[in-house]
Amino acid sequence: TEDGSGIVCHLREVDGKKTDVSFEFQGGKSHRIDEVSVLGNVLVEKLDSLSLGPFEVKFVRVSTD
Repeated sequence: TEDGSGIVCHLREVDGKKTDVSFEFQGGKSHRIDEVSVLGNVLVEKLDSLSLGPFEVKFVRVSTD
């Protein structure tokens, strides 16, 4: 992110099938995942998982708590 608060990941489903994505981190640090718009505005806070429809695109911001 521009303000250094995390990284934005661009997720894309490419097989034409509904897909469920879950997030898991190792290393002891607490992480926060928010779904954001292409402009970085928060759409959904504190995700553990999300679903992508066929060929759907989403952006998530990963930051440490």
